[in-house]
Amino acid sequence: MKHFLAVGGAAIAIISPLRAELPPEVYIGLQNKAGEVLEIRADEVDSKPKGFLDRSSYTETVKATVTRVTRTLSGVKKGDAITIIYQRMAPGRGWVGASPPPQLKQGREYTAYLAKNGDGTFAIAARGMSFTKMVD
Repeated sequence: MKHFLAVGGAAIAIISPLRAELPPEVYIGLQNKAGEVLEIRADEVDSKPKGFLDRSSYTETVKATVTRVTRTLSGVKKGDAITIIYQRMAPGRGWVGASPPPQLKQGREYTAYLAKNGDGTFAIAARGMSFTKMVD
């Protein structure tokens, strides 16, 4: 029995960190590497669940207006309309893991850390910390 508990405890110790929250410096590094750092206003937010009965994740499509450009590799300008598409997990009770990106609220402004896709849309570049809400 002791051997079983020791092996089980070791397995938990090894597996648990795989689903742990990322340290702040990881998110900061991702934000620093983002090709696009933009202040945006979320004009339209469309949230579609993974499936009819499966509400574990959503595809978020956000149409936004760029209100300020801090950094851009793609040439985005203030006033441009952009589309951001990303997956958002809806963790259940007791969730342990990296922060999921938030669902944006229509009309609110955010600092967004993004990467431009080949099709002209934008993706999140800093996982769960790809958006920071600006003062209301």
